[in-house]
Amino acid sequence: MKRVVLLTLISIFNLTSLFAQQSQKRFTVINNQKASYMGVATTIEQAIAMLDSLKSLCRNDYSMEFYGSSRNLSSKDTILEILRIEENGNRYKQGDYYMHLSNCLPFDTYRELIDSVMLGFDQGSYRNGLVPWELASTAVNILYAPLIKNQVPNDKLDEYFELYRDISIHLIKFGSNSYFCHEPEFIAKSINDEVYNTVIDRLKNHPKYPERYKQEFFEKEAEKFNPLLYDSIGIPQRIKNLKESDLQVLREWEWSEEDETYLRRRTHFPPKIKNLSKEDMQLLREWSEEYEAYWRRWNTFLTIDAFAKEKGMTLEEYFYERQIGYYQDQFGMVGYYEIPCVFSYVMKTNDQRLFDPCREFLEKHPDYKSYPDGCRKFFGLE
Repeated sequence: MKRVVLLTLISIFNLTSLFAQQSQKRFTVINNQKASYMGVATTIEQAIAMLDSLKSLCRNDYSMEFYGSSRNLSSKDTILEILRIEENGNRYKQGDYYMHLSNCLPFDTYRELIDSVMLGFDQGSYRNGLVPWELASTAVNILYAPLIKNQVPNDKLDEYFELYRDISIHLIKFGSNSYFCHEPEFIAKSINDEVYNTVIDRLKNHPKYPERYKQEFFEKEAEKFNPLLYDSIGIPQRIKNLKESDLQVLREWEWSEEDETYLRRRTHFPPKIKNLSKEDMQLLREWSEEYEAYWRRWNTFLTIDAFAKEKGMTLEEYFYERQIGYYQDQFGMVGYYEIPCVFSYVMKTNDQRLFDPCREFLEKHPDYKSYPDGCRKFFGLE
């Protein structure tokens, strides 16, 4: 009997330990938020398959976002791991996905990963770019950090710069010219003819996101553009009349029988509420989640209305731009790709190979506004 009891206790202990080990492996914390492991790739084929699956998931689930960073992974054989955020927080929401890319892979592995995942990024859907962009940006940062800190051995410099250029060219074709946001001395060491030609082609021939991106965006996310978010229809007037200081009282106050007596007698009110009007006093008595929602709507409306008037837009136009615009003055989905860094670089270095293409771009696109201060004057356009 004792033997049976002992074996039972040992079994329970082993199961508990196993569960604890599995839980420890299954969950982790990313920026103070709980995340679960969805997959680990130890071969290039597994990594590409996982990333391609995420590309499909991004296209089909427009509420999902994807993020990435590099780190020393627990096993040297691990190429990357994919995690899912399990709780809402300040930075991520539940259902978002996160990638940890190993920061010590052979260069050929980075190149093969990116070359494969970049295929088709600009075909059919603006969401196709979410995964390739994060992957390439994470890989570039792995290379950039030791280069800028002069931590790369001399016999490895050419290899590092070659891969840095190759991945950056992918990003430039993708629409990002953040390559030129680094120190001019660093750019001078890494730039070559292919980088120049890629940037010039982007400036001359492909400066804007395709029109189909805008159409797709509104088809997929139409429910987010609820008119209730940018008008004041149905909001009670007494909500509109509320002051911020009164709102804090309403949120914190717990209505009691004593308050009810004060309300009937209109005498001896507590200091916090004695200055409230009769209407606000009634509101204090009835405050609910519905009124809280009205208040949020009213403040959203006031913000959008003020900015819309400032920019000479309708409420609807500004609401759309605020939702998805990369810059306040430009509509993101049909706006310009990231180009400001190129102008900043030329203004710092007077690089003659890019001077004329930048000047021609500004002449051809007078509606482009996201250039550095003094840019148009530098290029002789003011």
